[in-house]
Amino acid sequence: MKKLKGDAFSDEDSILSAKICDLISLSEKRCCPCFSDFLNLHEIHVAVKTADSNAFSRFVLFGGYEQAERKIFAVLPDYIEPSDCTDDFPIIPLTFEYKKEFELSHRDFLGALMAQGIKRNCIGDIVVTEGRAVVFVKDDMADYISLNIDKVGRVGVKISKIIPPVISAGNKFIDIDITVSSMRLDCMVSALTGLSRDKSSSLIFSKNVFINSSEVSKQDVLVKCGDTITVRKKGKFIIDSLNGNTKKGRIKISVKKYS
Repeated sequence: MKKLKGDAFSDEDSILSAKICDLISLSEKRCCPCFSDFLNLHEIHVAVKTADSNAFSRFVLFGGYEQAERKIFAVLPDYIEPSDCTDDFPIIPLTFEYKKEFELSHRDFLGALMAQGIKRNCIGDIVVTEGRAVVFVKDDMADYISLNIDKVGRVGVKISKIIPPVISAGNKFIDIDITVSSMRLDCMVSALTGLSRDKSSSLIFSKNVFINSSEVSKQDVLVKCGDTITVRKKGKFIIDSLNGNTKKGRIKISVKKYS
């Protein structure tokens, strides 16, 4: 297995790329599936690009449920079909239950986990609904979490490995309206974040912007109605509808921002 050239990625991304190459080599050597840690959107882009550059296609990304954003990269041997492998992923969904009169957020649960010394790459999506949260974790961390966490913030929680019959992202949205001079990505990011066009372009060039979970590094990409734009540390937005033009010719857009 040839690794990508060192100048293909930044230093940090090159480390991940090398790890993906090692997973592929290990799977081929041992003839068994091999798994990464949980990856964020940018890391998924690096992993897929690494596999593509090495003409390797026997991989699957899965985060524990269909709508997952954070996922594990699995390298498969020839005898395992991609459609049959999700049960083999080292992922355990832990269900946290608490009294419904309390409000807990994604940040509350992530903080409680990381306060126990659990690394971010061992934690997948955290799906919070009223009185319950489902946290996807690496299987070797599940028992440790169950034994060591009985509160999130000041709220008592009960943890179980009982999987809810239906897991949905449970997303809540804030409706916002924006106007843009163009459907170009830099214009859209500027309107969504309140940043200048120059700063928005810098975010795009620095690999902090994603359209439909795919990393985008060109500012002149055109955004379409229905696209989901993720700006790291700024938010996630769905382009909900195009509502004509203002008197000055700017495009009126309704957006749903993940809250």
